[in-house]
Amino acid sequence: MNGITRIGVAAVGSLIVATVAMAQGAPQTPEQQATASILTRQGLFKVQAFVFGPVGGMLRGGKFDAAVAQKAAERLEVTGA
Repeated sequence: MNGITRIGVAAVGSLIVATVAMAQGAPQTPEQQATASILTRQGLFKVQAFVFGPVGGMLRGGKFDAAVAQKAAERLEVTGA
């Protein structure tokens, strides 16, 4: 597993753990639900930005690598499901 994959897996794992931990507590107030939703959404966008980072480097003038772009697209598709 390379470094990018490890960080991506760790980020998604932490989101899952946080979601499970929140689900096991007492019923949340609407404010707590909103805060949890916001944090989850922000975390997902951070994961997506991390996954798509190499493609951004290619767009800024780096060498294009179709395999890297394809892998990023596949990972991004998983986060959108």
